[in-house]
Order: sequence, then C-alpha cells, then structure tokens
Amino acid sequence: MTRQFALLESFDLDTDSSVLTLRGGISDPFAPEISLRREGVYLLIAGAFGVVEIALRLHYDEVYRALHVLHVNDGLTTTRQIGTGQAYLGIGLKTDDTLTVQLVIVGDATGHLRMNFQITPALRIPFMQWIEDNKR
Repeated sequence: MTRQFALLESFDLDTDSSVLTLRGGISDPFAPEISLRREGVYLLIAGAFGVVEIALRLHYDEVYRALHVLHVNDGLTTTRQIGTGQAYLGIGLKTDDTLTVQLVIVGDATGHLRMNFQITPALRIPFMQWIEDNKR
C-alpha cells in the first residue's frame, strides 16, 4: 500500500485566539487542515479531513525541540515521534524542505488511525515562525 499525503499550502492566523490553521490548496469544507494552539505547557494540534478529526495534546517543549533537531532524511517518512505509544505526532524533513506530519492514534495491536500531511517549504516558514513566537 502506498501512503497518500494531503499537501498543506496556505495558512490563517486568528489573532484573537492565537490559532494557526494550515490548509490544503482547495476551498472545500472537506479540505485537509491542521490547527494548532498553545495552552500553557501544551500544544493542541488537530488534524482534519472533513468530518474526521484527530486531536493531540502534546508538551510544547517536546514539539519545539523535535522540530529544531530534525535532519533531512528521504529514506524514512518520519524521523521523530512526540507523544506516547498510543497517541503521537510523527514528523520528518525531506531534501526539498517539505515537512511530513503524521497524527496517529494507536488502538492496540489490531490497528491504528493515522492522518498524513505534508507542509510545503513556503508554508513551513510561517509555521516555524509561529512555533518560535509561541516559545515562552
């Protein structure tokens, strides 16, 4: 099976709520998106395809560190995992500067649910700036 990745190409920053939303290039209520918000020591991240959503609550500092130590690796989809064995964020960086993001919920040994996204190099700049700006 070949994994399919939703390409995220645009962003919106709600200055009132400080929510950063990364979206696919199409204008459709079922378009893929990731929304992020900082709450204290946590980073809330929700990935959605239409009516299906995976939400994770991760330690902000762990996400920050993982994003800043990423090395390019085209051989692996992701090289870092943040979270627990049951719910985690997988991230990886490609040679073309595309950031791969996977939100994963593991049920047990019988299965899991995963959402696969790729953040374009142009979108990675405001995404990383938002991560930097929310460092406390």
